[in-house]
Amino acid sequence: MVYRRPPPVETWGYGLLFICLVCSCAAFGVCLYPLMKRNFFTYVITWMIGLAVGSLSGIALFQLIPQAFELGDTTAEEIGRYIHKSLVIILAFYVFFLAERLLKLGLQRRDSKRKLRSSPSEITTQENLECGPVPPSGMATDVPPDDASQLPKKEQDEVEFAQENPSLAPIKSENSEALPSGGHIHGLPGQPMQTKAWLILAGDSIHKFVDGLSIGAAFSFSTLQGISIAVACLCEELPHELGDLAILLHSGLSLKRAILYNTCSGLPCFAGFIAGVFLGELAGASSWIFAVTSGMFFYISFINILPEMSANIEAAGKVSFKQGCLMLAVQTFGLLVGIVLMYILARFTGEIQLDS
Repeated sequence: MVYRRPPPVETWGYGLLFICLVCSCAAFGVCLYPLMKRNFFTYVITWMIGLAVGSLSGIALFQLIPQAFELGDTTAEEIGRYIHKSLVIILAFYVFFLAERLLKLGLQRRDSKRKLRSSPSEITTQENLECGPVPPSGMATDVPPDDASQLPKKEQDEVEFAQENPSLAPIKSENSEALPSGGHIHGLPGQPMQTKAWLILAGDSIHKFVDGLSIGAAFSFSTLQGISIAVACLCEELPHELGDLAILLHSGLSLKRAILYNTCSGLPCFAGFIAGVFLGELAGASSWIFAVTSGMFFYISFINILPEMSANIEAAGKVSFKQGCLMLAVQTFGLLVGIVLMYILARFTGEIQLDS
């Protein structure tokens, strides 16, 4: 399949449009700010995170790797076979992930039932060993409010869920408003406010530059491929930016300043796009850009986000088996939507024509 390079007007026009959309994710967080305090928003963020993993891993496997190995000159039948086999590979990966999570949830449920069937004397003896002697009845005890071991079982599970699941649990800003962090970048405990903010913004700027580089190289090669990569970046950036916004607020910044800093960190995306367009015109340069981008997308999906998704499911399963299954179902739905979307874009890239 031979791709026709788009004209410069199409490359720059569509490219800058999608770059603006990617950079506007930070400003879009303002619209979702009132919803961030609601309980159901936890599952919205969970679905977005699953969508990001499915989109990034899908676009890397379906489109970036073939272009990195310069497989664009092969026939349409060979490209179709590659895409179908890639779909089987990525679905098999996530089927094993789903099976492992279900197995661990089942083991957690079995362990919790065993604890409930334990005799009260054994539970009392174990609690006495862990918490010390029980004071006589009527004697006042000084129990610190943050000591989760002294809370009732249900509240203790909720505290443990919040401690082990920082990306979904509410966090407090300086005005004591609860905000879910939602992204896959967490604050660094013990660091000053300025250090946390600058670390997040610096990492986000580098991330945006690579995103812009890959989008620019893709649009200089094929408009549909550029749109596919831009859509994958959008699916990943929205929960990412919401998480960064919540962490910046938690660090003590005001809402306006947090949005301003988060928006400014997206400016390197324009520089990356310009560099990607010009480098994409060089022979062989775009294939190396796609190779680096696919590696970054795999890293974000499998090293950065996927372990956190596993921890979120495990923490939710400690609260209740039903909540763990619900968390897993929402994540799986997001994964499937992302994979199917990237598969459709890759499968019909050569057949869709944007020009008249």
